[in-house]
Amino acid sequence: MAKFHLKEYPALRKLVEEMDVETLLGYVVCPHLNPTEIQGIERKSACTFFFPATYTACLNGAHTVNDGRDLPALIVSDMEFGAYPVLSDATPFPSMQALTVGGDVKKAYEMGRVTARQARAAGFHWTFGPCVDITFHHNNPIVSYRCAGDTAEDNIAFGGAYMEGLQDGGLIATLKHFPGDGCCDTDQHLTVSVNPLAKDQWRATYGHVYQSLITRGARAVMVGHIALPSYDDFDEQLGYYPPATLSKKLMKTLLREELGFDGIIISDATTMGGFAGCMNLYRACARFLECGGDCLLFMHADQTFLSEMQKCMARGELSLHTLRNRAYRMLCFAKQYFEQEQTRSDGVEQLANDAAAWSLARRVVHAACVVGRDRMSQLPLQLNADARILHVVITTPEYPADAPAALTQALSARFVHVDELIDPGPYRLRDLAAEHVYDQIICTVGGQLSFGTDTCRLTGAVARNMMEGWMRYDTPVVFVNFGHPYFQEEYVASVDTIINTYGYTSLTVEAVMDRLFGEGQKENV
Repeated sequence: MAKFHLKEYPALRKLVEEMDVETLLGYVVCPHLNPTEIQGIERKSACTFFFPATYTACLNGAHTVNDGRDLPALIVSDMEFGAYPVLSDATPFPSMQALTVGGDVKKAYEMGRVTARQARAAGFHWTFGPCVDITFHHNNPIVSYRCAGDTAEDNIAFGGAYMEGLQDGGLIATLKHFPGDGCCDTDQHLTVSVNPLAKDQWRATYGHVYQSLITRGARAVMVGHIALPSYDDFDEQLGYYPPATLSKKLMKTLLREELGFDGIIISDATTMGGFAGCMNLYRACARFLECGGDCLLFMHADQTFLSEMQKCMARGELSLHTLRNRAYRMLCFAKQYFEQEQTRSDGVEQLANDAAAWSLARRVVHAACVVGRDRMSQLPLQLNADARILHVVITTPEYPADAPAALTQALSARFVHVDELIDPGPYRLRDLAAEHVYDQIICTVGGQLSFGTDTCRLTGAVARNMMEGWMRYDTPVVFVNFGHPYFQEEYVASVDTIINTYGYTSLTVEAVMDRLFGEGQKENV
């Protein structure tokens, strides 16, 4: 795939020169909408973000947004590893890192093609994915298994293959989060995150990823609320190094000039603390555009926005020249896409019956369901049908809610005596294990990513369940992790046997049961 260049349209340039300020401001925002509740939508926008809904709701919403428009908007959402859950009836895939664990780059490309086919069928044109951050800090609360792993090479290989699959299938891909998350333990939803790498380290890692994937055809980059001090100047007014979304050196000098990126620069959500917490929201929006950004994510061109941005312009914080340039670029980006993709068939209509997609998803799930540790060689378990099984659930509220219940159901189909205990506390667990009430304890355990929680670890009072050494009595214990995949690194002493899944889907328990008992459905992975 060739490097992307934004096409020039003289007629659009003339049109933009004739637009008033309010119209121009509408073209530099990406508003977010629920496709089932589209009311008073901004008719003058180059792109519109949809929250998750059904295939039908998204398709109808896309038609509503673009009905009667000469310049249609790009419909966009977050599809980092599959069209699900943005499309609730699409095929679910576990995570980007699941592809790396499985080790087959071709599956990453296939997943991109499947995602594009299903998304296009529902009216989408653009996705904010893949995430090509690097998990240097395994307990980073944002990245985890959303990216391909902890090396630049994995992200280039698997993230790049997914990107190419998306774009070959007609869905614009977006690299995120420039200049690179995953080095720290802070959450840019709450504060400015910091990438602490020296220039040579950054160039060999994140810079290598972005340079490689820009060369391979990336069309959009999402800039994060992440500082990169080695490439930037200390901001005396702020009192700290600015996030990339407020930095001309990072967006213009580094991304545009040094890395040669000619596509669209979109901000991460403007409502996040790492952006809106730095200064007045509208002044931050003006600065983003002046520093080289093209589009403001999750801003709406309502009367407050229009009024406040015009005040910024009056104060000299945003020039009319910059505003025209950004609106022109967004309109060119949309027009170039629709010119290229207007003859493409959208393909599937019944996502739930997409047999090829489900077959691929099953292969990805089975390849990524792995035994992370088995010190005592417990697996596969050798238990009779009348064995007494205790399924313990020690998880955070953000954990995939269906996973523990699905495992209890699968165990109950195999054994006569299965009990489930949710957050029982360490003392009860100690007593049950010491008194050998059960023949086997299977423990669903772990934390999960969620925005604005500042952690992906097992945390809070529920973490106390790992006290009291209940896993060291005669009752054998196997841990199963459907969430954040680095649990075993923290609990290196007390976890002897663990199965990691790298994300949960409706297919995952099937693979877990296979790892637990060495039976069940086998896939050619």
